[in-house]
Amino acid sequence: MPDFINTEIVKDSSIDSDKKFKCTVYLKRGCYAKVDSLINLAGCTSRNDAIEKAVDFYFGYITSQLKIIYAALLVQRWKDWLIT
Repeated sequence: MPDFINTEIVKDSSIDSDKKFKCTVYLKRGCYAKVDSLINLAGCTSRNDAIEKAVDFYFGYITSQLKIIYAALLVQRWKDWLIT
């Protein structure tokens, strides 16, 4: 029987980060079509693999954008400090 994910499991640092858990996700029909087309394009073997890669990519992208914004703010503060 597969293990289902919950908040306690997410917070439990003793569980291997590579262990997979089952969850329910509701997606629109069009999203399934996108996932199915991504399977072959991204070299994935399953919908699960394609969705996992898409999540990793998206959050990596968002994180990099936040780092760029933070760096820009630091540069602006540094310039303001030099001027005053």
